[in-house]
Amino acid sequence: MEEVAFVQPAADSTRTRGLQNQFLPDTGNPFSAEDPIQVAFTLCTLLFLRRTVTHENYRHITEPYEIWFRERERTSYIESLDNRIHEIWDLFLNNHRNSREIETVLWHAFTVNENSKKTVRVIDFLIKCEVPRTLVNHPIIMLSISHAWKCGVSALDQRPTSQWIYRFDILGRPRVRHLIDMISDFIYLLLLLHFMIHPPMEANHNYCTRELILLLFTAAGLLRPLFAHKLSHALTAIAFIACVPSIPTPGQTPFLVLVWAMVVHFIELHTVQGPSPMYFFPVDLCLPFVVLLKRKIMQGPVAVVVYLFPASLFSFFLLSTTITDTFFQSGVRSSDGYQILSSLGPAPMETRIAFLLLSTTLVVIASTTSFMLLLSDRPRTMGNRWDRYSNEVGEEARVIWYKIVFAYSTSVLYPSPFNLFYVTMWLPILAMFRGL
Repeated sequence: MEEVAFVQPAADSTRTRGLQNQFLPDTGNPFSAEDPIQVAFTLCTLLFLRRTVTHENYRHITEPYEIWFRERERTSYIESLDNRIHEIWDLFLNNHRNSREIETVLWHAFTVNENSKKTVRVIDFLIKCEVPRTLVNHPIIMLSISHAWKCGVSALDQRPTSQWIYRFDILGRPRVRHLIDMISDFIYLLLLLHFMIHPPMEANHNYCTRELILLLFTAAGLLRPLFAHKLSHALTAIAFIACVPSIPTPGQTPFLVLVWAMVVHFIELHTVQGPSPMYFFPVDLCLPFVVLLKRKIMQGPVAVVVYLFPASLFSFFLLSTTITDTFFQSGVRSSDGYQILSSLGPAPMETRIAFLLLSTTLVVIASTTSFMLLLSDRPRTMGNRWDRYSNEVGEEARVIWYKIVFAYSTSVLYPSPFNLFYVTMWLPILAMFRGL
């Protein structure tokens, strides 16, 4: 496409003229399924239109029939868009395609409109799950994303301003960047564990090499992109900031915060957010299991706890107050002005037993329901490993994988701790030279 094309005007034109008048070879329009860039622009246009139609709201309409009619019309139009997107994708795959051509369709960026610098790509819609399900689950897309994870995205033309940074970027494939990020996380965890096991005993202990390196990796973790886990690094930073100019020592609240930072970091390493050790193993085995576990926890224990929380809290309160033998207290002021507290006496044994049975019953119901939900599904032994639990779990796992590869292909050009040096040293140097 030699002329500058903008996605939003093309999407508006498509909606005005109708889907039957564009994007098919037999209509005479300048479209060719042989050109990956034209296919990428066509898909971006249709997906942008699909997003626009999906996010339309009818709050200004009050008539029930009109709302129902608009919703039915939107559903029908989205189905037509999905069919056309699938048709364009099939036309593109009719002939043999190499990895670069497929990556061009998925990763080539187009400007949204003339007055904006914002760009969109097919991969942007994929990671937000704003595409037809057939596109999310298509084997070619999965194979292309996995190839990009191992070898990098050849269709991306990202040349940094410095030659040595460019050479580093050539060698820095997404999985290598993730490996560097993972090594940085392990060093941070080892330093934190060493600080927990061998803490300084004096409150006025000066900062030594261990604390300075720990703070360096903490700052590098906080400078990661939004997709990465940062809570443990934030807790570590808060603990050290709260003790300035000294450092956290046992018996202080900041030291307890550091203990929680260590616990949180262990949990973060088992989540789908990068970096995570699970991406060193086959993702079609690990990610569906993690997604299923998350769904079951949200549907089982979390849902049960939320549902029974008010009753449980009230029953435990009643139980605790009956056991303490001081259910209510009344104040009687003496002649010299001091208040004397007198209790109403302990609750009867029957009341205590009743509240104990109520609390126990709630715990049993919550536990039984949780185990029933956790053990309800059995994995499939045949078919695609991504979908061995369910199609919905496989689809969500694929989208998570797309997000990780996308992030380490575009956002994480300088994994930690190199991102700290890039932000604090290299960016100021570039800004200084640009200002000359």
